[in-house]
Amino acid sequence: MDLPDFQNARKWWDAFNKWPLSYRILVAIIIVIVLILVSLPFLQDFFSIDKSKASERPMFIVMNPNIRVGSNTLIVAENSAANLNRLLKVEYDGIVFPTGGTPISGSDPQMWHFTLYDKELPEHMLKEGTHELRFSFFDGEFSNISKIIISKKATTPFIELPEIDVSSFENIEIQTIHVHTARDLIRAIKTMSHP
Repeated sequence: MDLPDFQNARKWWDAFNKWPLSYRILVAIIIVIVLILVSLPFLQDFFSIDKSKASERPMFIVMNPNIRVGSNTLIVAENSAANLNRLLKVEYDGIVFPTGGTPISGSDPQMWHFTLYDKELPEHMLKEGTHELRFSFFDGEFSNISKIIISKKATTPFIELPEIDVSSFENIEIQTIHVHTARDLIRAIKTMSHP
């Protein structure tokens, strides 16, 4: 069995040792840098958390945190991972909400709404005060906690507008005015309101 020929390697090593010390240090640094760059992807897979996956966790924001029992609560997508037209699972003070949040079609970014009803949760849970909400899709993890305040004095987010009797507008005279600046518009309005 022939032993490996180390003579050429020995010659290279002897030639390397004859170089000035600064050159040898520079070559060693270059070799170390190349090794780090080559092994970096493997080290990241081994020791680090995949940040791209962590940033894709769906997050949601409560748009109207001051609500009444029975009023619609609006949730909006905070990132692209939550910007999906899917039903939400809602957790209220640690209890999963029976019906969840319904997507609002055509909203951009995606929005959902749900309603707190006395018949769906125990009465003592729907008292006035601060409560905790969390959201997720039905097959995902819950988001961070959001706070809501239930108050009898809170304004309802959706106001039903009464029907307007358009027949009273049939004989109204329409006047057209031409303005160039906002100041001209204000003057024209004042003139029309105070003949």
